[in-house]
Amino acid sequence: MRSIIILCVFPALIFGAASINVKRYPVELQQTYDLFVNRCSPCHGLESTINSQYVLPSYYKEMVQEMKELPDSGISQSDADKIYEFLVYDAYKRHRRELRDALKALPPEKKEQEQQALKEIRDKYQS
Repeated sequence: MRSIIILCVFPALIFGAASINVKRYPVELQQTYDLFVNRCSPCHGLESTINSQYVLPSYYKEMVQEMKELPDSGISQSDADKIYEFLVYDAYKRHRRELRDALKALPPEKKEQEQQALKEIRDKYQS
């Protein structure tokens, strides 16, 4: 009984935050966050994405493409590109430790590819 109450009252403690404070993100990414919420939340809670243990750009690229391909997703290729960039930027800002650890575990060539993808997003949205 007690665990049921805790699950109902404190889901953020178990699953993580259900939203992101993007006030300090570049304006374009603040707008993309709204796109992300509007396109992704009708099918699943955002907690699974924004608190994911998977933080590498290649993961986000694959995940967003898979979601785009779902019937009735409403995600265009342009939307997918923007959502991908938002997720990569967000991972860089909020999940640096996890990102660093994930990069350490990669073989050198794959690590270089992931770092290049991160650099492209960071440079594009340098604030």
